[in-house]
Amino acid sequence: MRRTGKLMLAAAALAALAAFPAAGQTAPFSIRTQQGTNVQNTSDGGTFNLPADGIGLASNGLVNVTYTNPSPGAAGVITSIQLLGSTDFVLNGVPDLTGGYTLTTKSSGLQFNVVYTPSTSQLESAKIVFGYTDGTRTGSFSLNLTGVAPDFAFTYLAPPAGNSTLLTNGATAQLAPASVNATSTTTVVITNKGSGQGVVNNISYSGSPQIALAGLPYPPATVAAGATVQFSILFSPLQLDPVSGTVKIDLVAGRGISFTVQGAAQGPVYTYDLPAQAATLLPGQTITVPSATVGGDPTVILVRVRNTGNQDGRIPTLAISGTGFALTEAPVVPIPLTVGSAVTFKIQFTPAQAGQFTGKLQVGNDIFTVQATALGSNLIYSYTAGAGATTLTGGGTASFPPAAVGQTSSIQFSVQNNGTADTQINSISVSGPQTTTFALTSLGGLPLAVPAGGTVTFTITFAPTALGTNNGTLRIDTQTFTLLATGTSPAPLPGFSYTGASGTVDAAQQPAIGLSLASAYGLPLTGTLTLTFTPEAFANDPAVQFASGGRTVTFTIPAGSTQAVFPNNATQIRVQTGTVAGTISITPAFATQTSAIDVTPTNPPALTLSVPQSAPRLTGLAISNKTTNGFTLLVTGYATGRSITQIDVQFNPVGGENVATTKLSLNVQASFAAWYGSTASQAFGSQFTASIPLTMDGQIVNTSQISNLVDTIQSVSVTLTNQQGVSTAQSVNLK
Repeated sequence: MRRTGKLMLAAAALAALAAFPAAGQTAPFSIRTQQGTNVQNTSDGGTFNLPADGIGLASNGLVNVTYTNPSPGAAGVITSIQLLGSTDFVLNGVPDLTGGYTLTTKSSGLQFNVVYTPSTSQLESAKIVFGYTDGTRTGSFSLNLTGVAPDFAFTYLAPPAGNSTLLTNGATAQLAPASVNATSTTTVVITNKGSGQGVVNNISYSGSPQIALAGLPYPPATVAAGATVQFSILFSPLQLDPVSGTVKIDLVAGRGISFTVQGAAQGPVYTYDLPAQAATLLPGQTITVPSATVGGDPTVILVRVRNTGNQDGRIPTLAISGTGFALTEAPVVPIPLTVGSAVTFKIQFTPAQAGQFTGKLQVGNDIFTVQATALGSNLIYSYTAGAGATTLTGGGTASFPPAAVGQTSSIQFSVQNNGTADTQINSISVSGPQTTTFALTSLGGLPLAVPAGGTVTFTITFAPTALGTNNGTLRIDTQTFTLLATGTSPAPLPGFSYTGASGTVDAAQQPAIGLSLASAYGLPLTGTLTLTFTPEAFANDPAVQFASGGRTVTFTIPAGSTQAVFPNNATQIRVQTGTVAGTISITPAFATQTSAIDVTPTNPPALTLSVPQSAPRLTGLAISNKTTNGFTLLVTGYATGRSITQIDVQFNPVGGENVATTKLSLNVQASFAAWYGSTASQAFGSQFTASIPLTMDGQIVNTSQISNLVDTIQSVSVTLTNQQGVSTAQSVNLK
């Protein structure tokens, strides 16, 4: 039966070959291929590419054949499937074709798998041939298969000639040599000598930190067929001892290689020690020079340098920096140093002031810290004004916060002993333009002890008495510092009010007024009251003034008080109201008693006194130039409106005598207008003295008792009249 089966297959194959369609005939089938997510539609003679990840790693693909004849009732039958070409290709899941595999346009198709398992990295090819019948037609169509695979080779450029050397798993690569503290580079090359692209998943290193990888491709790195990627292995030795590590290159499916890298340094190696202390010294460490006293002998320490490397060396630099440090007995650079030889030099410390000092020693490329202690005191001066402290040197300036006149500001001044020995301050003083401007407070008794590492603090107070900049001097033993402070405007004056007379006042009076603050003021004040007069009768009355004389008067207000004090320690001052109607205004001005700083409020309120116009007033009545038959009447008075229209004279006879005219009314308006309009009247306000000569004519009744006509009048009464009214009558006796 097995022999018959083979003969039948051969016959079927021959029949299929004999029935291939003629040229130009198109098979009614389409082919769809898929590998992973890559789907492609093709037709007769198309190609299906199956890239593998490496030799021996299978690559799977899916093939689906569908019928494309759209005629109703049409069907196609796949009668055979043959795989021709490379045996690295295998078909899986091909359906049973006994009796053929029928397809219609509604069928899902004929589907099977193609597996490519490369045995070589070269390009491989094969072909799938499909036999079919379609009604009366018989023919075939095909699908070409290609397979590729990567194949990696690993090499490195081996020292010293730099020839390319193959790397295999577990091999050892000798790195390019480097001097101590220098770096050499060895290059590793990864070559894809296969037919398809490959992937380098990762490159890693473990081992000595003196070996490192550089220039690594970003993983995963795709390497095309025939292409290369490379990276570097850096060797930076810190000593001559050889070091090693492991490099691992990961490919797909756990493949790759791991190899050992080894590095050995060459060159001079310098070691350091301090012979006096039998101590070794490493670069970067600290060399402590013995302490020295300020003003005393310097101290030294011996340093030795040995070449413990495997090559002769040369030290190009030998230098030291830092206050008080110097090199002595040092060889001239450059310093040759053969293998096993040594050189010595000394570090000397000569301090100029006390404290801790630090420097740097440089020997070639190696750096050391140098430190030493200078024995003695070292005073550091600083002050605090607000949040932060400010350090001062001799002659420096300490600035105070501004202070208003009458207020104070202060600074905290500190003296810190940063030295290594105790000391003391014997004198501290401040001086300034005025003895009260700067002052020392919270200062203990002198001398002040300042221990090493200790601090003394005292307060300096600024109390300005004037506006502007104030300069002072602080002396601490032999050190001097400038004190700088600014006095600003004093506090605003509180409100004030007037006491005593106010409103309407009568003429020819001396009402008293006073002045007081609403609250006490912190500074002693001086002030001035200024009087102005605005007349209603167009004549300024010089009599309107302060009772002390003049139209200004000074006063003082002691610090912490509210009451103004006038001359003679009076708390009130009198004001002469004069004899002319008008308005008296009194305005104050205030200033500090020291430095006369004006603290007068803007537009201070004034005290206003009003003298109204009124009826005339008689101030005196007298008789002069008396004769046998006449006399002169002297009338003295004032009229605030500077106007008198009429004078009435009433004659009062002696008993038993008859006087024909008992009242005389005189129209004096013109006379008084002339007087008040004259320059001479200006000095008298509205005051006047009117002279009225009177002559008598008639008969004496009682001749036995009276011999002269003038003696018949017992007294005379007078009144004055103007627009405001009539004055009070005043009388004078003739007898």
